[in-house]
Amino acid sequence: MIIWNPDWIPPNSDWVRGMSGVTPGEVIKASDKRNPIGKVKIPLGDSYLIHQAHPGDQGKLVSHGCIRLALNSLYDLAQKLVDAYSLPVSDKQIERAKQSSKPLVAKLENPVQVDINYDTLVVEGGQLHIYPDVYGHGTSTVGELRKELESSGVDASKLDDKTMRAMLSKGSKPGRQFVVSVESIKAGTALKDGRVESVVPVSSPKIKKAVANH
Repeated sequence: MIIWNPDWIPPNSDWVRGMSGVTPGEVIKASDKRNPIGKVKIPLGDSYLIHQAHPGDQGKLVSHGCIRLALNSLYDLAQKLVDAYSLPVSDKQIERAKQSSKPLVAKLENPVQVDINYDTLVVEGGQLHIYPDVYGHGTSTVGELRKELESSGVDASKLDDKTMRAMLSKGSKPGRQFVVSVESIKAGTALKDGRVESVVPVSSPKIKKAVANH
């Protein structure tokens, strides 16, 4: 199901018991500032959810098993599910839910299988992205980087292990990523041409000002 403006029922876990002003099992409404779920939640089973990320969440070790998305991405995913499965909610109902704290529920007749991957090395759109291995799964290694490049058809013959380790180091800081074009990798200029960026796209000052004025 998809739930706009969901309640939160804190689980009986160590991290909840360590929170001030929150009791495991109580129902915390969407309008309550203690509710960390945000505007939308999509249950995945076994108490795991897809729900809203908050500023500073992305790229950091803040999850207890849930998948967090920026609000625009979460709204987009919810709308794609509504459209793909013809769920019985109207655009007007969804818009009303976005502008209020009143719950709205859209149930799926059949469960949708979800495949979750933990990828810290990704070739996408002609660029290599090296993300921090925040959960310490050992995915950001020279061997794994070579496998990712080879499986994506990228010739990395001009990259030695020392250069790859330097690239991995640049993408190891929480909240940051190292980005370099496939063409630079092929030319052997990955370190020179690559750049460190935020894992979350940063709006231009003009866009930020327009949003603030709005």
